[in-house]
Amino acid sequence: RLAPGAVSVLVGSRQPLEFAIQGEVDDGFALPEVLRGEIALRPDQPPSVAAEVVTKFILPTGKPTISYQAGDDLGIRSLAVVRQVVRPDGTTANDRVEIPWTVVPEGTPAVSATAPSGRFSLPLADLQLAKGDKVTIRVEARDRRDDAGRTPAQSEPFTLEVTDEQGLYEAMAETDQRSARKMDEIIQKQLLMTGRPATVSPAASPTGGGARPAS
Repeated sequence: RLAPGAVSVLVGSRQPLEFAIQGEVDDGFALPEVLRGEIALRPDQPPSVAAEVVTKFILPTGKPTISYQAGDDLGIRSLAVVRQVVRPDGTTANDRVEIPWTVVPEGTPAVSATAPSGRFSLPLADLQLAKGDKVTIRVEARDRRDDAGRTPAQSEPFTLEVTDEQGLYEAMAETDQRSARKMDEIIQKQLLMTGRPATVSPAASPTGGGARPAS
């Protein structure tokens, strides 16, 4: 039987504890030896979080999709997106948007509590963005421990550039051209491996034309 106050000592302890158990029955008989043991402490690991955003260029009222994955040994308490807007004149503004996350009750066996992952559509309309603005975003994760001074984990930053529809189309066209050049490089390597002469495809040719591989 624990002495009064022993439970609070165990809960608040930050050092390993040694204990001894001595049993005695009503007729006076006791254990031949005192049972001794030690309660070791496992350090609480800080949370981790990673995120990915596919797009780089966005419209002022767009909702870019953020893929995120976090982890913590005790469980994640909250997830949020930290936003920083940089205007062309150099002024900045910072805020955060909470990612909907249901805290799992203590003791509930749920894998998602310690390793949540998903997708979040980040709203941008409230920032009153305009072409030329840049938005740097990070996903932030806090664990269940509320230790004073602990810095929340943050993912690597992603910078989104605000443009208009014309700029978005131009960015998409540039991406398609890079993909075509990459595909042409792969084809040329395959031709060299098979012993066929390498050729220049229309996608890689400066003039848009080129010889075709012999049939």
